[in-house]
Amino acid sequence: MGMDVYGINPKIKEHSIKPDEPDSWWNCTTEEKESYFEADREYRSENPGVYFRANVWSWRPIHNMICNANDHHELGIPEKTLIHMGFNDGAGLDNQEDCSALANAMESLLKEEDDIITLEGPYEVNKDHVQEFIGFLRECGGFEVC
Repeated sequence: MGMDVYGINPKIKEHSIKPDEPDSWWNCTTEEKESYFEADREYRSENPGVYFRANVWSWRPIHNMICNANDHHELGIPEKTLIHMGFNDGAGLDNQEDCSALANAMESLLKEEDDIITLEGPYEVNKDHVQEFIGFLRECGGFEVC
């Protein structure tokens, strides 16, 4: 289980083509499935603002960093929104300006962290994964945590 974070209005690179899902997963071959998943990975790699995923163990420290960035940099993200970003019910930010401000604030906080960011208990995230989220924020046009 994890958190799927979708860009609301992501920047899409010119000539980047989102692959079509097979009409029926039951009737396609293993090769067709693998081809689709490879094309989808390539599309998401070319367009980092489309999608970000974190398992529940790594989302907690990322979510905690979002809350800390909001407090330390006075971003003005409403408390209700912050709380609901901890669940996968669609909460997030609705515009690129706020996402860019959050990305800048998180990047500032990230400079103070070790390679592995931990919370009490089993929750930890690699600094590179947080950087990936920051890259997502810079290109997502707003996001929803689902």
